[in-house]
Amino acid sequence: MLLNEPEETGKWRITWEPFGWTSRIPTWTEVFIGSALFIAMPVLYVIVYDKVNKAEEKELAENGRYTIGYTTGQIYQNNSRYVFYYYFINGRRFETSGRTARSTYVNFENGRYYVKFSSKNPEIARILFHVPECRDSLVPPDGWAALPVEFDAK
Repeated sequence: MLLNEPEETGKWRITWEPFGWTSRIPTWTEVFIGSALFIAMPVLYVIVYDKVNKAEEKELAENGRYTIGYTTGQIYQNNSRYVFYYYFINGRRFETSGRTARSTYVNFENGRYYVKFSSKNPEIARILFHVPECRDSLVPPDGWAALPVEFDAK
């Protein structure tokens, strides 16, 4: 890598000779804009994620129904566990994943848990790991309006 003399424009150029690549040293304005975008992108991601999550929670609160989900596997990422599961609504199979803490016991293969889903958009769903494993086998095609079991939510 070589730092070449200023050209007629008075700007320094960096050349990496093995490939013949040449680039100029960025101006302070370009550095500022690049840094601002680098900082703003994660912040925007969190804001958008939060809005989508709140919209889904509102949808589940207004149009929520319950069915049984069947777990198929898991992966660990950071301090969370993502458990993959599927469920059926009106004969149609939906697959998704739910997040839980690593310390939470989950039967991650062939487990049966209740799933809360939106009756208007069944792809919006949350698996309920905090409710005891489900033993029911007969589920109405469009799910239950309320959980068919009572549990202590301590």
